[in-house]
Amino acid sequence: MPIAQADKLKPLYQKLLEATTSQAKDLCTFFPQAGKNYLQAPCRILVVGKAVNGWCKGSTDSDIEILFSPEGIVNRPDEMIWINKLWQSTQSDKYNTRKSAFWRVIKGVSTQVCQKEDWWNWIAWNNLYKRAPSKGGNPSAKLRRSQLNLCKEILEKEIKFLNPNIIIFFTSGWENPFLAIETSSKEIIWGKYRLKKFQYQNRIYIQTVHPQGKNEKEHIEHILSLITQSRKD
Repeated sequence: MPIAQADKLKPLYQKLLEATTSQAKDLCTFFPQAGKNYLQAPCRILVVGKAVNGWCKGSTDSDIEILFSPEGIVNRPDEMIWINKLWQSTQSDKYNTRKSAFWRVIKGVSTQVCQKEDWWNWIAWNNLYKRAPSKGGNPSAKLRRSQLNLCKEILEKEIKFLNPNIIIFFTSGWENPFLAIETSSKEIIWGKYRLKKFQYQNRIYIQTVHPQGKNEKEHIEHILSLITQSRKD
């Protein structure tokens, strides 16, 4: 995210740290990441998860100045290259994006929409909740409640700054409090799962489930069908 826009989020992140002070032990802080070509992409895709499952070095600091420093979580160089590096990794003790259903489905969608082999350079990645356990796992119900209103405000500004054409929530219903938008929608019932699509302010919003344990080929096809149909509308 451009520095000027990132800095506009600093006051909200300060409030976020203060709101979670009582639970600050062993928490990490997430900041949205954009591929180096994202802002020039012919179709800008923003993918959204629930919360980060562990995060980069420095994100566990509770000092806002450190988090927003060049060594912190904001304005990191080539923010999304790690996806490809870890995709190619042969080290068994490291996280491997190739083994992640989340990133495999995102790759399947992104390569078709962006028509780019280096798909990670052309998309942006975000999460609903910015504070999560540093050792991994989703934030507890208490931690989610303490940051919900601030995270809603932050997400709204992030969408404005990143200006995506398509937003895909792989969040299994966690996104509902964040999307209080009254507009018509289209749904696809996929076995016991439900995909929902609506358009708002010239953006395509897709709400779907986390890909873990699902048929990835079908999941990708259903998401692409909603995007294709939206472009025809």
